[in-house]
Amino acid sequence: MNRNGILDAIRSLAKDLGRVPGQRKFHSETGISRTELWGAGFENYGAAVEAAGLEPNRLKVAHKKSEMLSKLAVLTREIKKFPTIGDLKVARSGDSAIPSYEAYFRLGGDSYKRVPRMLLEFCRGNDDFADVVPIVEARLSSESEVKEQPAKVSRRVNGYVYLVSSHPEKLRPVLKRG
Repeated sequence: MNRNGILDAIRSLAKDLGRVPGQRKFHSETGISRTELWGAGFENYGAAVEAAGLEPNRLKVAHKKSEMLSKLAVLTREIKKFPTIGDLKVARSGDSAIPSYEAYFRLGGDSYKRVPRMLLEFCRGNDDFADVVPIVEARLSSESEVKEQPAKVSRRVNGYVYLVSSHPEKLRPVLKRG
């Protein structure tokens, strides 16, 4: 495809979407590959968008740790409990300024389980969130109670046992009762 065809495709798709399409959306909707962009003299998709007279999309900037914990503390205060993954996703659907669950997962070193302790330390050091401290402490204490309880062992198993035989015609299910 030639240069003008690519520019027209970008403008047309942007008009249809009401915004500048991202690179993946552009490629999937138009079928125009990066190789074709290079062949038309564009070093990358952003350069093609600029040449079309549009403002290229900018990468999102990572949230600061203090901002993330502050937003989490506000949400914790609002729902009166430490947010679950579902709580975060619902809150984010209503307010895109709230960081995603995945962002909190990364903040906890690839574990959301570490985030409550981080939030507790943040709230203890910030008088504005003193009311959130007992909520997070309750979450952490209930978490430790769950760990301390021994697992219940059940000896009763209901199900089928299949026996292997060199004579498949003789195989039959056997119900074993505990």
